[in-house]
Amino acid sequence: MPTHLGKAPTGQKNLVFVEYDRLLELMSRYLPQIFNDYEHFVQFLRTEKLLDSFADQFILQLPNPRQDYYLQKLDKVSRDILGYMHFAEDALGYYPVNIDAMLMQDFKKSELSVIFL
Repeated sequence: MPTHLGKAPTGQKNLVFVEYDRLLELMSRYLPQIFNDYEHFVQFLRTEKLLDSFADQFILQLPNPRQDYYLQKLDKVSRDILGYMHFAEDALGYYPVNIDAMLMQDFKKSELSVIFL
């Protein structure tokens, strides 16, 4: 994914961003004619927050001002970001949530490269 389109972990080769709030509602407007005969199905697709039950990943964005996180020593950056991620894990519940800090792996690579300069 080109970096000018947004921030995403470099290890993710196949990444799709979907706005769940509107996806099924929009799809329900353009269903093939055969499905329009099933009004209960169409209304089911328009159920608020329906896809939230099926999400297997979400991307967490740091609160503004994000530079407060980044403009510090790298170990403090890591500690603060992991602390914020822990907050999200607490809010979502521990099971079946699996937190993976792929962006932090990029930070580690950067830190190692600076050590050898």
